Amino acid sequence: QVWVMPAVGGDLVQVTDAENDIKYYRWKPDGKGIAYLAKEPLTSKEIELQKRGYGFIFYEENLKNNELFVINFNPDFQVIDKQQLLQGTHIWDFEFSSDGKWLAFSSSEKNLIDHRYMFRKLQILDIASGEILMEVGNAGKLGNYVFNQDGSQLAYASALNMNDHAVSQAFTYSLKEKTIKNHTPPSFKGHISWVGWKNKDELLCYSGEGVYPKLSSISIKNDQRTILLDATKDGVIFGEPLFTNDHKLYVFTGNTPYDPSNIYTWNGKSDGLKKITDLNPQLGNKTFGEQEVIRFKARDGQEIEGLLIKPVGYNNSTTYPLIMYVHGGPESHYSNGWLSRYSRPGQVLAGKGYLIAYLNYRASTGYGVDFAMEGFMDPAGKEFDDLADGIDYLVAEIGADRERVGMAGGSYGGYASAWFATYYTDYVKAVCMFVG
Repeated sequence: QVWVMPAVGGDLVQVTDAENDIKYYRWKPDGKGIAYLAKEPLTSKEIELQKRGYGFIFYEENLKNNELFVINFNPDFQVIDKQQLLQGTHIWDFEFSSDGKWLAFSSSEKNLIDHRYMFRKLQILDIASGEILMEVGNAGKLGNYVFNQDGSQLAYASALNMNDHAVSQAFTYSLKEKTIKNHTPPSFKGHISWVGWKNKDELLCYSGEGVYPKLSSISIKNDQRTILLDATKDGVIFGEPLFTNDHKLYVFTGNTPYDPSNIYTWNGKSDGLKKITDLNPQLGNKTFGEQEVIRFKARDGQEIEGLLIKPVGYNNSTTYPLIMYVHGGPESHYSNGWLSRYSRPGQVLAGKGYLIAYLNYRASTGYGVDFAMEGFMDPAGKEFDDLADGIDYLVAEIGADRERVGMAGGSYGGYASAWFATYYTDYVKAVCMFVG
């Protein structure tokens, strides 16, 4: 359920009584209520069947919609009224316009993960009438979306088309003209995964570009792009921003090759990020393997970028065992930040004398749609050839021991590991396939 508490302190007050867990909620812009999503409850017949032992789950059947409710409450948070909107529609998420007049939402025909990935329709509802007034017309994968201050434009991040495997573009939709405009720079060598509004004329865009993220502004009038923050400069791999309405203070989570996560602020100018937390001070006493960006030419001349953690005490006249961690997707990529986690303990292995490689092979995000499309209709083709060529490069140039190479990964990275265990057997001595 959703609970409310005054910002100055006081008692928690429960303001919802949904029969199922609440999946998503937002304040109404006037602050006098909320809207929320909750899964459609069981029917009386379904409850009775469960009591009798017939509560079977049929795969991809008996699906329940996420239902949308709007509630209003008084200053003491006592609910005055409750209204259900968009009955019979499965809704994934929604956002209000600042005046509370419009509600943008994404929906799909069925409550299935493939529908969430590929078939979410972005639509706009008139709150007063409860009627859907506009269908935006987005195609393929959908990211976040947000109204501008006066509610005349809806910005959203989305795939370029149905065949684009990731969110990559920054769009706006004009509610007056009912037209879509793509503001992504031509032949953009990156992926825009989040959009916001800097002001009525400029978008904010968060993008992965190679192994570093960037925060930019883009004019919606002439598509002129200005880079505001570039992780290449200070080495902090920052996430999507939160910011004050006047844009004088931004807040990010961020990590570096030797720091897993902290909170950073930025004043909206050129002074750079300021670290305001120190969540893992004990790491100051640890010895890390050096982490660096690597680039090499694949067999057909395509440049491939990646990251390498060297063993502690690395000596370029010595050979070392190599482990290659392959990211999943392939619609994702590695950034030059903290790379060690439960399934990829890079720095732990560096302390044990291993080279550890993380490659952004073809079809990875962060290098533009054309690079991402290299794997289209060619699974395990050029994508995994890049991994083999990466092993050859690390053996020839970095000191990896060809007789001691291992590979691991999850999902599509697990598929890659299985591929090397069978197709590219000569390249590896051991693999670990996780949810391949």
